[in-house]
Amino acid sequence: MANVLAGHLATVMGVDECAISRWDREGQRVESLGYFPVVPSEELEPFFDVTAYPRTRQVLEDQVTLTVDIQDPFADPAEVRLLTAAGHRSLVMLPLIANGQAIGLVELMASSLIEMDPERLSLVRTIANEASIALENARLYEEARALADRDPLTGFFNHRSLHERFGQEAVRARRARRPLSLLMLDLDDFKLVNDTFGHVLGDDVLRFTADLIRRSLRGSDVPARYGGDEFAILLPDAGQDEAALTAERLTIAFAETTFTTASGLAVPIAISVGAATFPADGRTAAELIAVADAGLYRMKRAARRTGEPRTA
Repeated sequence: MANVLAGHLATVMGVDECAISRWDREGQRVESLGYFPVVPSEELEPFFDVTAYPRTRQVLEDQVTLTVDIQDPFADPAEVRLLTAAGHRSLVMLPLIANGQAIGLVELMASSLIEMDPERLSLVRTIANEASIALENARLYEEARALADRDPLTGFFNHRSLHERFGQEAVRARRARRPLSLLMLDLDDFKLVNDTFGHVLGDDVLRFTADLIRRSLRGSDVPARYGGDEFAILLPDAGQDEAALTAERLTIAFAETTFTTASGLAVPIAISVGAATFPADGRTAAELIAVADAGLYRMKRAARRTGEPRTA
């Protein structure tokens, strides 16, 4: 949507480039949303700090339209340096406004002086205002979808989203003939933690668990809170050996890290992990979960028999 908007605005104003950004008011930065000519999202600078650019801040805070010409001796030096480095002479900045609030920024850039024709500028403002509503609606939808897809305590995907994501990854694995594995993980004696210290501290332990899981995984891995103290982790492009190594890495991470309460009380947290690999162990999420769960409980029973810490 932002790329389409940038293209329309660049065409209307006859400029070389147009950037669309969302304003992170608290962070005093703008987040890149779209660009014309289209640039792959991974090549866009994700955030841009506006604290050093008073003219940009003025556009956002005062909801005004401002221009910068590098040949203007009174132009802001920071803006001039940025334009010069990009090979531009002039810049027009407009706020994106929704419900009376500035939510983002339009930047129109050209290698020549941008003509501020009142009629064209009025049309640009109209397009920007309409687009602001669409972008804000998209943001609200994104937030609502995130609330529906995510566990609010840990930020991980929830049970429903895990099954949806598994379907997507399974299709990809079949087409690319790549492996796909799944881990099931739960906390040992978590009920004892809740019974001893209360559910508030139990929630802290779950957040600690999620953070340690997150730090132990690859960026492509997909963790989910499956329910209670049980977690599921999708491992794209991971076969049985890679899944076993990930399970071992998680087990070691928990063995070497102790949860500490606000009062300084150390509470050791142990886990049990089971693994399953698609399609050898199953072709559906339910089948893989059943196999991984069985491995998890074998590990749990073995540890209870030996009384030794889990190492695999």
